[in-house]
Amino acid sequence: LFMSVIGSVDWRTAVELWRLGRHGLLDLAALLLAFGATCFAGIIPGISLAVGFSIVMFILNSSFLQTVELSRVPGTQHYGDSRRITGLKRTTTVPAVKVLSIRAPLWFGNVGRFIDALKAEFLQPSLLALVLDMSCASWVDATACTEINKLLAWVRGIDREVCFAHAND
Repeated sequence: LFMSVIGSVDWRTAVELWRLGRHGLLDLAALLLAFGATCFAGIIPGISLAVGFSIVMFILNSSFLQTVELSRVPGTQHYGDSRRITGLKRTTTVPAVKVLSIRAPLWFGNVGRFIDALKAEFLQPSLLALVLDMSCASWVDATACTEINKLLAWVRGIDREVCFAHAND
């Protein structure tokens, strides 16, 4: 039985997921879970377990919003991720301003952590304003809008500013 199963496994996909490192780790875990559970528990329980695992991982991943600090690319009007562009240092025209890029939709599942992270940014005494680049946020649900309005009121109360960039793109 195992000899026939080994011949039908797509090992190249598993190797590619392994080479992706942490970016392919969850997919590799789902693949290995599906393979192991199907071999030992049967087809229906194995696939059901793998689908359940994938759904839980999707919900967990989408509830943690990724934000990236942007820095101005020297000699241009463009901003980029200073972690990915080599030689790019945190520079803005005004030192008390920080530019953050939102890399996912804002919805009820992740807006709480997002608001908490923004409030933590404003606890830095040197920060007077925060610019939120919304170009990668494809949509914002009603709950997120309500929470953002509450954040804007809180920010006005501490005499700071939040600006939105590319909110309608």
